[in-house]
Amino acid sequence: MICVVSGIAAIILEPNPIATAIVLIAFFTAGMISVQVENSGVRSNRIRSLIDNGLVATDSPVELEGVVFRAPEPQSEGMVVDIDTSNIIYRGSDRSVAGRVRLYLPQTSEPISSIRDLNYGSRIRVTCRISRDDAFQNPGVRNRKEMLDRIGIDATCSVKSDLLVEEVSVESVFLPLKWIYDVRSNLIRIFQRELTQPTAGVMIASLLGNRYFLDKNTAELFREGGTFHILVISGLHITFFGGLLLFFVRLFTGNRWIQFVVTTSIIWSYTLAVGGDLPVTRAAIMFT
Repeated sequence: MICVVSGIAAIILEPNPIATAIVLIAFFTAGMISVQVENSGVRSNRIRSLIDNGLVATDSPVELEGVVFRAPEPQSEGMVVDIDTSNIIYRGSDRSVAGRVRLYLPQTSEPISSIRDLNYGSRIRVTCRISRDDAFQNPGVRNRKEMLDRIGIDATCSVKSDLLVEEVSVESVFLPLKWIYDVRSNLIRIFQRELTQPTAGVMIASLLGNRYFLDKNTAELFREGGTFHILVISGLHITFFGGLLLFFVRLFTGNRWIQFVVTTSIIWSYTLAVGGDLPVTRAAIMFT
């Protein structure tokens, strides 16, 4: 409410230097509220709280049930799946939980497998070894808990076999978002099929936000050259892509409303397809 009032006051007092101070107050207040909401949002039944409070031991076997949050992320040795958990069984005790867990599933060559048909909205039950702490940590390296909290992941789980994954049901999902995820998955497969492995890895990372297909030598070359950042989808990608898109749309129509609708629709579809990380979402908002 304070932010809204400050924003309205700044617009009214725009010619006055006081407007600048009011805008700064609005930003400062919004920041404080954001931190308070984030800290108070960690409920006692969150996976991260259970592990941090010792109710569930890290690196211990558990059975989780949850819904696949977005389309599984393929990688060279399997796939990565984020699930919004609803239940956990630990040492024979079943409890309702919340929080997002990242699963690392193995590659399977079986023609019929429980993980081949996993998709956005699949409700699954999986037995895995849950972890939130560092096995080891080099001096000066950011704590793994902080890194997971930063990306909204409560814990990670390593799954040894696809036989430990069971699809229970399929939840109703937002169909346009599912279509966006399917298009991205198809593009990844096309790049893999049509390009050499190093080239496909670079294209998939820089255009689709999946770095799991980068081979070690290529990644090291980009790091040594100081250009590894171009392989990470960021606000720069959104700005550049949006500018090119707007330029081409203007070649076909001078109607500004059509330009706005077409450009922002594609930009937001792309933002959601690559994961909607904070820098990317922020750039999409500013571009809109």
